[in-house]
Amino acid sequence: MDLQLTGKAAVVTGASRGIGLATVSALVGEGMRVVAAARVITPELKATGAIGVPVDLSTPDGPARLIAEAEAELGGLDLLVNNVGGGDAGEGQTGGFLTFTDQQWHDAFDLNFLAAVRTTRAALPRLVDGGGSVVNISSNGARTPHAGPITYTTAKAALTAFGKALAEEFGPQGIRVNTVSPGPVRTDLWESPDGYGAALARSMGVEQEKLLAQLPAAMGMVTGRLVRPDEVATLVAYLASPPRGQHHRRGPPHRRRRGQDGLNRPSHLKTGLRTTITAAVTATRTPTRRSTRRTAAAQRRRRFTRHDKEPTQ
Repeated sequence: MDLQLTGKAAVVTGASRGIGLATVSALVGEGMRVVAAARVITPELKATGAIGVPVDLSTPDGPARLIAEAEAELGGLDLLVNNVGGGDAGEGQTGGFLTFTDQQWHDAFDLNFLAAVRTTRAALPRLVDGGGSVVNISSNGARTPHAGPITYTTAKAALTAFGKALAEEFGPQGIRVNTVSPGPVRTDLWESPDGYGAALARSMGVEQEKLLAQLPAAMGMVTGRLVRPDEVATLVAYLASPPRGQHHRRGPPHRRRRGQDGLNRPSHLKTGLRTTITAAVTATRTPTRRSTRRTAAAQRRRRFTRHDKEPTQ
């Protein structure tokens, strides 16, 4: 599929490994010019052909410096991927709320939330000029906060709310804002012997491999396996492409729905996009109150219809 991204410019944060590295590879593969930000520019990141920028985005001035350097390198900006995150690895992350210090809370929010806030604030004036896109990488832990360290999942919940607020404010100006919330992904977070997965396994008294094997079922993941980084990256590339609504005839106003990115999209398209996101990266999907009401109403209509069709005595 041609995503019509050739020649466009992107910035990806947290790009040295995992989801960030896979996203850089996917965007470069689609013909985009990419500035990839990371604290350390790894050999794997260099091999993608992206422009590596070493920067610590947890600092107040790091994000603005990154965007200024990206504009100098690329001459403009069409896409920002806020992927940088972490601080949820190693010992001391499994003890519960009372074990976390103020400094750990500050560190988690600086990296997982404020880095995205500051980078987006620096990038938005460039994106507004060309009608660009922002994709935030959050976590399913934003909706199931018991699934990880409370500092990390709370910061991710803030990031998810931030994306929704941006979509409402900047959607009318042509900026698309989407948030991707993966379930457990095969990254160092879970697989490294020094990561959160290893610490969690030790706290439970089980082998790390056994924990990872049982995790998909415990999290209700219908695929029965952990998500791969390239699956998340594929979704990011799709969301970065021109709005799918441009390729469909717009229906009458009552047939259109307002998407989370602030744009009016055909109802079948919005449903298709939601299905794609759910199948690709979301661990579970709980029926909403609205969908439950709709289902009950449909059942009542069917009962009335059957009754009307029965022969009278």
